[in-house]
Amino acid sequence: MNIRTTSFIFSLMLFSGCTPSALQMANNEADAASKAIPQKININTPFDAIQAKDALSKGNRKITGVLYHRLDITGRDEMGWPASPLIKNQPFKNASLSLFPESPAIVAFEKMFSEQQSTMKKWYTNPPSIFNQQPQTKLFLLPPGVVDYGIEVKTDDFGRYTFNNLKPGRYYLYTAGWKTGTYNKDVYAGSSQYSDGTGLYGVQGTAQHTRAVPVNYKTYLVYSEFVDVTSGSAAIDSRMQVDYNEMSIQYDK
Repeated sequence: MNIRTTSFIFSLMLFSGCTPSALQMANNEADAASKAIPQKININTPFDAIQAKDALSKGNRKITGVLYHRLDITGRDEMGWPASPLIKNQPFKNASLSLFPESPAIVAFEKMFSEQQSTMKKWYTNPPSIFNQQPQTKLFLLPPGVVDYGIEVKTDDFGRYTFNNLKPGRYYLYTAGWKTGTYNKDVYAGSSQYSDGTGLYGVQGTAQHTRAVPVNYKTYLVYSEFVDVTSGSAAIDSRMQVDYNEMSIQYDK
């Protein structure tokens, strides 16, 4: 059971003014665990492979951009405005980035995916309570063949990427991956008494001590966007965001 689930259960205790029974606690934990197992949703929108193949035929347009994130030192996404000068754009280097021609199936996927992200972000970034209960995690499955009609490139060491030889049209860019890191956190390390040595009425007190301990984080990031290519090239600001749905999933292996 994760920390957010535990916090939610105790918030229910405080709200109701009573302590749940062992059975109620077990039911709450089982409900949270079941919601963390993703519900698989098939996207049944028809897919036209011939149209997709034609959209990927050679042209003379291109898409360029920089893939990056703005996580703070604890692995949390910067969400303030204006942007903090203390958090720098960090390239997502050597990552695979996919491009697909727009299709009804892709449009349906992005709509469902965005709505789920909004739902999970609200739960994940606000205190758990009776008014902010854990939603069901979901996985959206594209129709067979959709991912077969795409182009994949790698970002360089600075997060830069280029898709060349595109026809004018509307395309969908998508990538996702884990970002890991370590930061130091101060924790309580005891206390001690102190005095300035001036006798009975001198300054005396208790000093609190801390020590730094390393903390590892693991954050799942995602980037998705529709891009219109009309002129010679399109330059894209490709900022990755935290995938709160994926961060909340437990896979039943």
